[in-house]
Formats: sequence, structure tokens, C-alpha cells
Amino acid sequence: MDMMMSQKEAKRGQVMELLLAGKIDQKEAGKMLAVSVRQIKRILRRYRTLGLPGLISRSVDESRIGGWTKQSGQPR
Repeated sequence: MDMMMSQKEAKRGQVMELLLAGKIDQKEAGKMLAVSVRQIKRILRRYRTLGLPGLISRSVDESRIGGWTKQSGQPR
């Protein structure tokens, strides 16, 4: 899949991997991304469900997310 990620989205992916590997906790992940623990839970849920495409802003042009639909997160 062709996917263009911003630096912010790429960093979120790296932090989610650390979180899933148990190397950091949600509080530390929140500090690293400058978001609340509540937002970390939302980001983690989307990452677990959709993987990297779940981290891409849903407000971007659909062409940037390589054919994935914004609403369902599934390929067209």
C-alpha cells in the first residue's frame, strides 16, 4: 500500500510500537506525543484495529491514504 505519513504520524507509530512492546506505559506515551492518556487510548485503539493507516489524519485528502476510505478504514 502506498502511504504518505507526516512526521507526527510516523512518530505516533513508533510510540505505539514501544507501548505495545511494553517498553513504555500510556502515561509516558502521552508525554512523548504531548497528548493526554485518554487520547493515547484512542490512538492505540485505532492502531490496533487499522495499523499504520489508522494513525493518518482522517481530515486529509483521500488520495494521501492510498485508497483507504476515511469512514471505514478499509480498502476500496
